[in-house]
Amino acid sequence: MAAIANEIAREDGNIISLATFSGKDADDRIVTVKVSGASKEGLLKGLETGSVKVLNAVEVTTGGCVPRIVDEKRRPFIEA
Repeated sequence: MAAIANEIAREDGNIISLATFSGKDADDRIVTVKVSGASKEGLLKGLETGSVKVLNAVEVTTGGCVPRIVDEKRRPFIEA
């Protein structure tokens, strides 16, 4: 977690929200972080250089999460 927070700070970012989950193995952790102010490319490069494996990265625009019709049902969809 320190490696993630340090890299966000190094990229001049701010943590908006953070959640942790247990991974498949006892030593694995999954961390979901919402960040503002940091460049996506710079942050990903810095995290992947360290010991952090990035599973997914989504850039949310000002519009944020917008409902969309998917399979005839209204579901949240993230605009990137």
